[in-house]
Amino acid sequence: GFGVVALAYRGSSGSGGSPDEHLLTGDAAALNARLAQIAPGAPVVLYGESLGSALAIKLAAAEQVSGVVLEAPFTTFPEIVTAQFPREVGLEAMFTQVWNSRALIGDVTEPLLILHGTEDRLVPFVQGQELLERAGSIDKRMVAITDGRHHELWTPAAQEALYRFLDRL
Repeated sequence: GFGVVALAYRGSSGSGGSPDEHLLTGDAAALNARLAQIAPGAPVVLYGESLGSALAIKLAAAEQVSGVVLEAPFTTFPEIVTAQFPREVGLEAMFTQVWNSRALIGDVTEPLLILHGTEDRLVPFVQGQELLERAGSIDKRMVAITDGRHHELWTPAAQEALYRFLDRL
């Protein structure tokens, strides 16, 4: 009973270009505007996984949507890398794309569901916890997928939480 529209990122899924923060943000805003034209008044729930979580946070912070689901979200892109390479000094200065979800999550006031694996070795679980704590929504919940890794979160527990979340909206 749900319609799904998925954005293929520049530089992935066979799309041309590269995943630039500014351009992807514009793409997501354009898609959201198009949805409002083709399905006026329909509820829109943003679902972002990994890099897509930062994009969903940016869009939800700027525009009104019905809800937000984040799968394996991160605080900032440089912090993912420094978590992977903690002994490397000065890596943060190399990044031109920050994807600062920490700075924007307070502006996300829509109902929020975060799914994160407790054993995620790419995006530390504590980053998802921090985003939950900082979120501006009063209707927010995090589901910890026990032993879940970054690409192993689509479990029965995650599916049940997602469908319960969507049914409430």
